[in-house]
Amino acid sequence: MYDHAQNYSRRPRIDIESRENTLGRIFGELASNEDAMKVVEMKYKITRNAFFSLVSMIATSIYNKDPGVIISWTYNGRDDLKKFSTVGMLLNDLQLAMEFKKDSLIKDLYSNIQSQVMGGIEHSNYPYTMLNANVVVDDGLCF
Repeated sequence: MYDHAQNYSRRPRIDIESRENTLGRIFGELASNEDAMKVVEMKYKITRNAFFSLVSMIATSIYNKDPGVIISWTYNGRDDLKKFSTVGMLLNDLQLAMEFKKDSLIKDLYSNIQSQVMGGIEHSNYPYTMLNANVVVDDGLCF
């Protein structure tokens, strides 16, 4: 989904050390209207998490003047009934990467980020018992 050779911005490059930074940290409310969000979700077939992930990636790209952005999104790891009734942490960090171009259309960005989220969820639950399945142990070594 993304170019491994590219250097991506991971967070806003904020200067909070020098005297040139006169504004310091700026906090602001990101207001959203529930009805408008439902329209966006239905029209563009995008989940709310994917939408706000994309918004933060666009803001980071603009602020850093860097077209490539990669972020980590935490998925709760519960994708079946058994996991929904399990107590404990089943969190998975999914990487989302975008490269913004001047001719990028918002509908294409929506589609791209949604497919990354869905693909990440689909492929994030690799069975623990399979992690070491291909490891070969040489039992003939004696120390």
